[in-house]
Amino acid sequence: MSFASLCNYNIYKAIDLFVEGNSALEIGSWTEFIAGGTEAENGYYMSYFEKNDGKYECVRDMSVTTMPVKEAM
Repeated sequence: MSFASLCNYNIYKAIDLFVEGNSALEIGSWTEFIAGGTEAENGYYMSYFEKNDGKYECVRDMSVTTMPVKEAM
């Protein structure tokens, strides 16, 4: 039995990475899969990193979905 058949999971794909000095900006896409490997949702993300003690730490992160907005009830 594979991991994909047991639980939900996300796949992230980095599209661009910009580094200058002690900061970095990563822009990419994400896809969420439900158990069984069926795609449930997808979108884009942007993460901002700062270098601290020789390691990059994510200090800001945002994501958006490509799914249409649900109608109000």
